[in-house]
Amino acid sequence: MLKNVDGTIALIGLVLFAVWLFVLLPLIYIPGGLHVPAEILGVKPGEWLLFLATMGLWFATWRLVSGADKNAAKQLRPYVFLSAAEIRDPLGTPRIKIKIKNFGQTPAYGIVFWNTGILREYPLTSPLIRTNGGSFVPKMDLGPTGMIETEVPWNGAISQENRQALVDGRIALYFFGQIDYNDAFGKSWYTKFRFVNGGEFTALTADGSLGHSIEGNEAT
Repeated sequence: MLKNVDGTIALIGLVLFAVWLFVLLPLIYIPGGLHVPAEILGVKPGEWLLFLATMGLWFATWRLVSGADKNAAKQLRPYVFLSAAEIRDPLGTPRIKIKIKNFGQTPAYGIVFWNTGILREYPLTSPLIRTNGGSFVPKMDLGPTGMIETEVPWNGAISQENRQALVDGRIALYFFGQIDYNDAFGKSWYTKFRFVNGGEFTALTADGSLGHSIEGNEAT
């Protein structure tokens, strides 16, 4: 839509400039040509036409350059995501092995990462809330294609009652959190994630990759 508007403005500017250059200018200066004595604010109508044409071309060029800068920043910025999450011993004392990767072309600075693991009903009937029992990774930097691998412990062993509820699909193990980081241009970004083990994903109660939750995943 914006590209069409810019193209229309540029075309109008070119038409006005062509009318001035090839029609009005010759008529004004050739002997016996067009004579327009009236002025608007001390400026001749033909010169107003030239001014409008120049402004139209300038505006279209400015929009083009501005759009190119935004596209370049979007292509070059870092994109930090949780690329994988695996669970170990989900029916005993779970541990979550995660991989955080920068998929962008420039470094990500000041990365902070928090996560929470919790047992809740499946499907969820209320929002998941960050608990004090989660873990927090302090600031770090991550270059292009760089990856961080770490293992996040669960908050203790799962009770026998909850183990059976997990196997039956009545509850699920939710692993969720957020990654915050900055790019080289000083702008802040975030990635929210949520994985699930249990519920209808009963096959995931063994060691292996966690399933992506339908909800709870968002990124800027």
